[in-house]
Amino acid sequence: MIREGSDLKWLADEEISAEDLALDHRMDISGSVYARMKELGITQNELAELCDMDRSQISRIITGKQNITLSTLAKLEVALSFRMDQGFTYHAKQLSPRGVGSRGD
Repeated sequence: MIREGSDLKWLADEEISAEDLALDHRMDISGSVYARMKELGITQNELAELCDMDRSQISRIITGKQNITLSTLAKLEVALSFRMDQGFTYHAKQLSPRGVGSRGD
C-alpha cells in the first residue's frame, strides 16, 4: 500500500508480524553482542571458545542470521558478563496480539 504525505502516524498503527518481530530481536541481540565484544576487546574466535561454540555460529549471531535458543543467549550473557533482560520485558500497549481482548474482555 502506498501512503502519501509526511505523517508517519500510520506506522504506529501497522501490525507487526511475528517474522518481523523475530528479526528485530535478532538484530537487537546481534548489536548487543557485537558492542559488548568491542568493549571487552575479544574476537569471534575467543567468544566461540568461551561459549563452547563454533566461530561460524558466533558470526551468524553477530550478523543477525542465527535464530538462537535461550540456552545460547544465556551462554553469551555469561561469556560477555552482561544481561539482556531489558530487551525482553513486557511493556503495555506496544503490541496488539490477535485475539487478545477481541471479545471485549
